[in-house]
Amino acid sequence: MPDVISVTFAILAFAEVERGWYACPSADAPSRCTSRAAASCMPGEQALAIASSEARRLGIDLADYRAPRADYGCGDGRCSWSVHFPGRSLAIGHFFGVDVDDATCASTLDPGL
Repeated sequence: MPDVISVTFAILAFAEVERGWYACPSADAPSRCTSRAAASCMPGEQALAIASSEARRLGIDLADYRAPRADYGCGDGRCSWSVHFPGRSLAIGHFFGVDVDDATCASTLDPGL
């Protein structure tokens, strides 16, 4: 069960993204996040908020899904967050993911199979 501080931070991170308070760097800005050893440019809560916002923008009802999980990884010279949304039902393919680029905040939907 998450503690009050974690929940509060997640809510504030979501509000920052929804209201445009979080300034993502431009696509042509140099990234310091190019290897697994590099620290993430944004906290996981920020990636969760961006992914949730993208899912809602695409018309996905998040009430149909359990709490998302964010994993950080690097490959091909880029680092990103993979946010996984498992479905509440156990039906095959009832899940989806959103990849969030750590340097640019660009998000891409990965539909369930």
